[in-house]
Amino acid sequence: MKLVRIQTGGLYVSAEHALVRTVLGSCVAACVFDPEVGVGGMNHFMLPGGCDSCSMPSRYGAHAMDELLSKIIALGGKRARLRAKLFGAAHVLKLDAKRIQVPYANAKFAREYLAEAHIPLVGHQLGGSRPLDVSFETHTGAARVRAFGWDSRDSRDEILRREAAFAESLRDQPPKSVVTVF
Repeated sequence: MKLVRIQTGGLYVSAEHALVRTVLGSCVAACVFDPEVGVGGMNHFMLPGGCDSCSMPSRYGAHAMDELLSKIIALGGKRARLRAKLFGAAHVLKLDAKRIQVPYANAKFAREYLAEAHIPLVGHQLGGSRPLDVSFETHTGAARVRAFGWDSRDSRDEILRREAAFAESLRDQPPKSVVTVF
């Protein structure tokens, strides 16, 4: 199985077995797939709307969603069979939540886009206060989500204990030959 990592403005679509991964904060990833023919893909956008004159328009929801659907259809997906899952839109930035509504606007845009396109939303994890590590299998539509970080219920000592245990678990593993930084 091919592993593909995407970042903000990234998008990947495949008709073959691929695992697409990304890490999200206030951004949103839309995972769209046609379960009948095994075609699917993921995008990762940071703001709703669009920007035609931008150097990377797929960082914006309107372009990212249009491009994702176009590529899935070009690989044999049929709009009537498409299903979607949405992830992200967490409040991870230390901004005034009353004035800055990026996560809310991203989630609202993605939901409305799918509704207008008549694509059923079959799963989601939107909101919260923790970043997400999202993995999506393009050929099956299966998604795995892991929240990371900590929440206010975790004590400093508990976090340090878990970090030390994790570091110890890595000690006996052989070093990886390739490091991916994203």
